[in-house]
Amino acid sequence: FVSFAVARAALGVGEAPMYLAGTKVCTEWYPPRERAWPIGLFNASSALGPAVAPPLLTALLIGAGWRWMFACLGLAGFALLVAWLAFYRDPPLPEAARPVVRASGKRLRGLLGDPVSWCMGLGFLGIVYLTWLYATWLPDYLARVRHLSIAQVGIWAAVPQGCGFLGALAGGAVSQAL
Repeated sequence: FVSFAVARAALGVGEAPMYLAGTKVCTEWYPPRERAWPIGLFNASSALGPAVAPPLLTALLIGAGWRWMFACLGLAGFALLVAWLAFYRDPPLPEAARPVVRASGKRLRGLLGDPVSWCMGLGFLGIVYLTWLYATWLPDYLARVRHLSIAQVGIWAAVPQGCGFLGALAGGAVSQAL
């Protein structure tokens, strides 16, 4: 149990800054009027993984066993990390043109007092809740209550995330058009 808890905590530490880092990359590379589509693509990518993973990981589980499934998943993560470190570069902007965020108590109080910030936070909380609900509980529900095979669970568990992927793409396109 301890090794699992440590591994899960390490995953959380690595995963937690993903949305902030993705938004930062989009704001550094795109001017304000052109950011909605790239941010929509980034948000869609966070649903694409959970949409593609169930069928692929189920096939690995059935074909090679759970240890190889986890090993392949970890190797894929490290491969993406290496690719990011090898190819990503900061945008070619002078330092003065980059967005600067200064942490100050006054700005933080203003942010926490802004109803829009609270609405965005609650909306994001809902997205994260549903994402993890579908990723963790749906497969068990499909297997136990609907009596689907492991292969069928792998296919049907991808459907909500696939819809989330399409919804995020549509949201980015609509936001960009506005």
